[in-house]
Amino acid sequence: MHKDWQPLGYVSNWGGMEVGEGMLYPVSVIDGLVHQLGGPKLALECKMINLMKGGCPIGKAVETTSGSEELRSRFERIIHVTPPFFKYHENGDPVQALQQCYRSALALAFSNHRRNEYTVACPLIGAGARGFPYDIAIAVATSEARKWLREVMTEHPSHLYFGIPDIHIAEHFVKMYHELDK
Repeated sequence: MHKDWQPLGYVSNWGGMEVGEGMLYPVSVIDGLVHQLGGPKLALECKMINLMKGGCPIGKAVETTSGSEELRSRFERIIHVTPPFFKYHENGDPVQALQQCYRSALALAFSNHRRNEYTVACPLIGAGARGFPYDIAIAVATSEARKWLREVMTEHPSHLYFGIPDIHIAEHFVKMYHELDK
């Protein structure tokens, strides 16, 4: 979905409420899709994390099962992170907080190897409702992926895939990733 997609065409308000800059529907962002597809089981696990652990603070990662059978057929587990808002981050530099999101998520995703090889799928964290400009979100994602693959994943052959549905953003991602080789 394109970030400006609206089911009723472009609208500036909805039911008397101002839509606002960057408003996205659950089907427009990975987090929304995961929670819809994860169903009641994933929702319950997330509620338990909120009750037992106080949620998932910015820059930290938590793990759940995949929830529903539909997600479980594709993903063994889900790693959740809370990225900062780009414009409204209160505690320091939002870029550093986004870097910490990747570090925490990758560390948790690749921890406790149960087999010799792992495959991880990752969205472009922060580039949706959190408002990071694509250039910044891509720069953080590519540099953190490179660091992780170089420093940590030399022990086990593993794969890190980024799901970026917009072809232009995906091409920009690939270009920035390869520029790190230079």
